[in-house]
Amino acid sequence: MPATSERLNTTYGPAATWLASSYGLQWVGYYLSAATLLSLAGLTLAPETRDSSLSQGTGFVQGLTAKFSILDLGKSAAGSL
Repeated sequence: MPATSERLNTTYGPAATWLASSYGLQWVGYYLSAATLLSLAGLTLAPETRDSSLSQGTGFVQGLTAKFSILDLGKSAAGSL
């Protein structure tokens, strides 16, 4: 597994470099702060899966899978003709 600094450089490096050269180092801080807040919001809004079986598609993913299944789309397309 790569070191934390390598991962951050790969993900945030190009955008942070552009921000630093175009707008200054202060904007890199704003950018990283916004990325942190979005990550924390995503973690907060994600459902708890401790007591759920992850091998069976449950919840949101199962609903999307059922709704947008290739077989279902084929049937509804054929039925609408």
